Amino acid sequence: MKVKKGLIIIESALLFVLLIIFTLSFSDFEKGCENIYSNMLRLHVIANSDSETDQMLKLLVRDEILKTGKEIFDGSINKNNAENKLEAQIGLLEEAAENTLRSHGCNKKVTVSFEKSYFNTRKYENITVPSGFYDALRVEIGDAKGKNWWCVMYPPLCLPAVCKSEENAVFSEDGKTVLGSDIKLDVRFKIVEIYQSTKNYAKKFIK
Repeated sequence: MKVKKGLIIIESALLFVLLIIFTLSFSDFEKGCENIYSNMLRLHVIANSDSETDQMLKLLVRDEILKTGKEIFDGSINKNNAENKLEAQIGLLEEAAENTLRSHGCNKKVTVSFEKSYFNTRKYENITVPSGFYDALRVEIGDAKGKNWWCVMYPPLCLPAVCKSEENAVFSEDGKTVLGSDIKLDVRFKIVEIYQSTKNYAKKFIK
């Protein structure tokens, strides 16, 4: 009986220690997520529909947006100057995107805006970006009811020329740790996603 009681005490103590370790670990993970939210800008292109044609047009618009806005996506924007710099280019980006559609026989309108948008956890090449609310350049084609395409515009991970040093210069150690974590092995991504998705759902009912 004493042995069994002793084992229960030991198991309880181990669980308590593990809980403390996980809590401290999650605190660092949360700090890393906040660092990423504060320093990352996203590009979000949403197709008119899921038809094969609309999805193809989405990619053509994406290419034109990146080409026309190459000076925007060169890494010179940051959280301090993004809104002013992007808003000054919105008309140009919309015109370029619509011209691309017209050249392929599509008369849909393109709307470009700079806003804070919710994103699920995404894997992008060798980094994992946690779910949450990010400042983003949002490109809506027509009814914008189709599958979307996204990438990171700052640091400029949309471009193949981006180097590791740019990522290192932007994010804190906690942020870089989160970006380098494996979504399949780290349960903390799921915890953050549940919290952030719940917050996103609640926002729809809060005016």
